[in-house]
Amino acid sequence: LFRSAVVLESVVGQGTTVRLYLPLIELDARERQRSEAERLAALHALDILDTEPTPELDALVAQAADLCKAKTALISLIDEDRQWFKARIGLDARETPRRDAFCAHAIETQTLVFEVPDAMEDARFSANPLVTGDPFIRFYAGVPLRDSAGHALGTLCVLDPEPGMLSERQRGELIKLAAAVVEQIGAKAESAVAQESPADEPDDFPGGRATTGAADTARVG
Repeated sequence: LFRSAVVLESVVGQGTTVRLYLPLIELDARERQRSEAERLAALHALDILDTEPTPELDALVAQAADLCKAKTALISLIDEDRQWFKARIGLDARETPRRDAFCAHAIETQTLVFEVPDAMEDARFSANPLVTGDPFIRFYAGVPLRDSAGHALGTLCVLDPEPGMLSERQRGELIKLAAAVVEQIGAKAESAVAQESPADEPDDFPGGRATTGAADTARVG
């Protein structure tokens, strides 16, 4: 029935066999939905969205912009319907719709660096409002930010109103900066969880006698 399908057989009443043909494209869609739900859960568990800027991450985007000679550099986190910028240089907006995000394409690739030399010459982006309007993106390069489970939570990216292409050295250094971003985000998440955890077990007895002498240790991941 389908050129590419998975066959499922099930024995029902009186030995009757029911055979189902499920197109692989349908299974792929289900897998994508499951994977995206897990990715969003991992992002939300960090409790990082809509938080204040941090000097460490601001410094990393500044290094990325300088390294790539780009006007703009961002740490972009891809939420369900938006991309939100944890750190940014050269851009006033704090977020944009996900449907317009170059970074939404970047997190779906398996490449180390997703690069668009000239967005006006790329059919995927030539009509994008971020290309035809402010900030008039022509060049884009983004490194997916992957957690320990492999979920791509966003990117460290650079963009510029002039076409361009990274050198091998720039790609390698941008990948290293992205690794530093992941490390910083993970460290801050662990620190936040530790600060929210009580230092001691609650006192279950009158008179101050503790029920245990051991304190729980908060762990992330």
